[in-house]
Amino acid sequence: EEDIEDPVTGLKKQIDETQTSLLQNGDAQKTETKERSEENTAYQADVKNLKAAANIIKQATTVLENYYNKMDKAFLQSQGDTDPEPPKTWDGKYEGQSDKGGDVIGTLQFILKETGKEEDEAHSEEEKAQGEYEDSMTSLKKEQTKLEERLAGLQETLAEKEQDLLDTI
Repeated sequence: EEDIEDPVTGLKKQIDETQTSLLQNGDAQKTETKERSEENTAYQADVKNLKAAANIIKQATTVLENYYNKMDKAFLQSQGDTDPEPPKTWDGKYEGQSDKGGDVIGTLQFILKETGKEEDEAHSEEEKAQGEYEDSMTSLKKEQTKLEERLAGLQETLAEKEQDLLDTI
């Protein structure tokens, strides 16, 4: 009877502890799965936004390149063979807007490049997080199997000991 009822090492105490461990394991699996799902949803939204941003930047760059190319062509065509007299408020020769346009286009290309880096980083982080989740779940499942086997063995031993007690009465 001591093997069964001992508050520290008894079979019933061991069964209770094992059942508690199993519940904690199940809770950990549920929590990790929920967190991973939330992380993945956030990742998908982030990548969607990054792709949309990249697309908008590409479109803006194309529009600006076309605009500045037309401006330069129009300017060159209006120049003809002779330069008109610049207005009195004008200092120096008109050189078009292509330099400023190049600055804007260069900035957009830089932003596009950084957006691509951010997307690559998001993919890398997602892959790492998924791998860690899978490793953790594998570990938790192995622990769960061991706990279930331990619980079954303890319950079987308890049943045998209780039967032995009944047989001795």
